[in-house]
Amino acid sequence: MIIKSSMNKIYNIKLSIENLVLFSSIILIFFTLFGTDLPFQGKSYEEVFEQETSNINNQIVYSLLFILSLVPLIKKYNKILSFLIKEKFLTLFILLCILSAAWSDYSLISLKRSFQLFVSFLVIVNSVLFLDINVLLKPLKIIVPLYLFTNLFSCLIIPQAVDKAGYWMGIHGHKNGLAQGTYFVFLVSTLYFEKGLDPIKKIYKYLIYTICFLLIVKAQSSTVIIVLTLTLGYWLIKRIEKIFEELKVGRFIMAFFLLFLFFSFSIILYYSSNLIALLPQLFGKDLTISGRGPIWAFIISEIEKRPILGYGFSTYWIMGSQIVDIFASEFGGFKINQAHNGYLEILLQLGFVGLFFFIIMIIELLYRALKIRHDLPIIVLISLLIINYTESILFQPRGIGTLVIIVNYILTTNFFLKMTGYK
Repeated sequence: MIIKSSMNKIYNIKLSIENLVLFSSIILIFFTLFGTDLPFQGKSYEEVFEQETSNINNQIVYSLLFILSLVPLIKKYNKILSFLIKEKFLTLFILLCILSAAWSDYSLISLKRSFQLFVSFLVIVNSVLFLDINVLLKPLKIIVPLYLFTNLFSCLIIPQAVDKAGYWMGIHGHKNGLAQGTYFVFLVSTLYFEKGLDPIKKIYKYLIYTICFLLIVKAQSSTVIIVLTLTLGYWLIKRIEKIFEELKVGRFIMAFFLLFLFFSFSIILYYSSNLIALLPQLFGKDLTISGRGPIWAFIISEIEKRPILGYGFSTYWIMGSQIVDIFASEFGGFKINQAHNGYLEILLQLGFVGLFFFIIMIIELLYRALKIRHDLPIIVLISLLIINYTESILFQPRGIGTLVIIVNYILTTNFFLKMTGYK
């Protein structure tokens, strides 16, 4: 009886840990997609900046997530520590973000934001280590359509969900946020649509895909449209390879197709070099990439002032700071809260030390993704890197880009370590 009672207690602890991890995962995913504030408030730049430095909703959400994450951290400390030591590169990068508060001009704000990043990291690590992937997908089957239909009906019904130029913004307040969120939601949705679906489920699948494409096209985020096109092109090439695989010429056909595209593109560029100047215009851009060129030139000059360690994690764009005022004075009062280039953003925040850690981490992630022989981690990584060229979406305190890259890294690493004998 004593042994049975003890076994029941251990089993209940295991269940409670899994439930806590699942609950914290749902909270993190939900508030990353939907945000912690009511949408359609029409806030000014000043209000947005001010709220970023002291957002009580974020403090409540991330404090709750941290408390929920402490239980598995304490009870399964050895398992978590062993995993973190083996994956190490992402852990070291996040540790650098936390330590950067020491040289930041706004140490308290840097600590708050790096704490949010750390909590997201901890929740995802717990989710991957203590939950089966199918368990993680179940809440996504509810959250994904809820997110898509909320944005769709908002753009169709609520005027504030569409900007003055006619671009769809949804609940995000900016077209790029809607496009990025929808694209990554689209990638996730491909995971839980199995082959051999009945007619009703097939209709539902294509409905979800249609809404995703509609939201991205109506948002008119050229970078996301390019990434989506490349993703569909990659899947088409893989499909062609699979069709000819039985004839044992799949690799040859795919290689021939890629070489054909390469040489065709090279010939076009050689005989029509002026096409390069026209490419941005096809997506409604100019040669400055919607004004980003001058912004990047200004930011590079700022990086040169603190090249080694940067200005501290997520504390360069602080409303009311001298830096933001100088930027606004040079750009006619225009204010922004990101560099519109994630790589410059890392240099701003963490200097060349941070960029070095980031590059090592990406190389390791790519190596492991190739080793596990699964297309999705590679597609996600390349998509993130491309979007990050025009938007700062990686390693923000909150945001879809941060969530996706951490999930991609931890999942890929976990699969890789299991494949190589880690338990």
